[in-house]
Amino acid sequence: MASHPVVHPLPLEAIQEVDEEIEAPHEQEIQPPPGVPMNDLPGMAGTAESLGLRIAQLIFAAIAVSVMSSAPDFSSSPGFIALVVAFGLQWLWSVILACLDGHALLFEHSVRRRRAVMWLAAGDMLFGGVGFGAACGAAGVTTFMDNNLGLCQEGWMHGL
Repeated sequence: MASHPVVHPLPLEAIQEVDEEIEAPHEQEIQPPPGVPMNDLPGMAGTAESLGLRIAQLIFAAIAVSVMSSAPDFSSSPGFIALVVAFGLQWLWSVILACLDGHALLFEHSVRRRRAVMWLAAGDMLFGGVGFGAACGAAGVTTFMDNNLGLCQEGWMHGL
């Protein structure tokens, strides 16, 4: 437990000696720590790279949704419906963030605040996880149908 000055007071000479030993650093000596500052990372929200990545994400999500929904048996498989919904939400998220990046670039507004970055990271993780889960579900349905389609054609299921 630390000692309190009321319990063990120091003599005035000792306090003056300690004050003389401690000097405030000069302003020119203060320098930022070495390394890359967080403001300079490529692809960070509010930069031209981020806008380009979001537009690419938007385009690829739109292509994925249009290709999957144009399949003839699209509505018969719940896995593919979930995948189209997941990538539709990914497309919407990309549109919102592309608009945010465009606004930040156009009006030179910074979106690099801690709370905003945390929401962006959480949204990216959420939609990435949903897309990955839906893709795994669609792959499982495809594998199941591919492996067991011959049983249906042979009439095995009709005997039950």
